[in-house]
Amino acid sequence: MNEKGFTLIELLISVVILSITALSLMALFPQGFRQVSKAGKMSVIDHLGHQKIDTLKAEGYGHADLTAGQHPPSASQYRLTDPDYRGYSITWFITDNQPITGVKTVAVEVGYMIYHANGTPDNTNQFQIRQKFVTYIAP
Repeated sequence: MNEKGFTLIELLISVVILSITALSLMALFPQGFRQVSKAGKMSVIDHLGHQKIDTLKAEGYGHADLTAGQHPPSASQYRLTDPDYRGYSITWFITDNQPITGVKTVAVEVGYMIYHANGTPDNTNQFQIRQKFVTYIAP
């Protein structure tokens, strides 16, 4: 007898193999989404850090934002209030006469989910991302 086509067992086996393959590929989607989301946040952090450095350089050597110490002075002001940057924070540290006399070291720290809205540090968040940018300003 010469039968053509597939038997029911062959069809069931192929459906099972196809299902297992599809499920294993679907498991990659959440991981990919997390990576894309993190890359987006890193891009925003990079933009905010370079923007702050450019602003500080443009303000000039004697500007109040370039006095020695931490800025802004209150931790409750670190979080950005712009709704487009909800969850992001920025702070910068100024050190006078470093690395040489007459030069200020500017260290800008930008982060995501580093501080609560009230300014207290958030040490429990697993999604924290932070980046530090350093530049030097001379008169």
